[in-house]
Amino acid sequence: MPQFSGIGTTSNFKAWVDLFERTAAACRVRDEERVSVLNVYLTGPAYQVFKQLPSESKRTFAGVKAALLARFCSPEQKRSRGER
Repeated sequence: MPQFSGIGTTSNFKAWVDLFERTAAACRVRDEERVSVLNVYLTGPAYQVFKQLPSESKRTFAGVKAALLARFCSPEQKRSRGER
């Protein structure tokens, strides 16, 4: 599983997090453990965003995923989700 930094041409967080979720499921990582495991695979700007999240947001994988999607989602992906 590659790390995600949010830099360069491999910064498609949607594709990366889909791979992370499939990998976590295959490795039988429980939902309550996914935030801790995700933390290991973030680097650079993505890790900085994670570190700056309020502790309440870090309690669930869904909360962390939503915050990272908001920051690292491409403009095309935001438009397809109805965001600006």
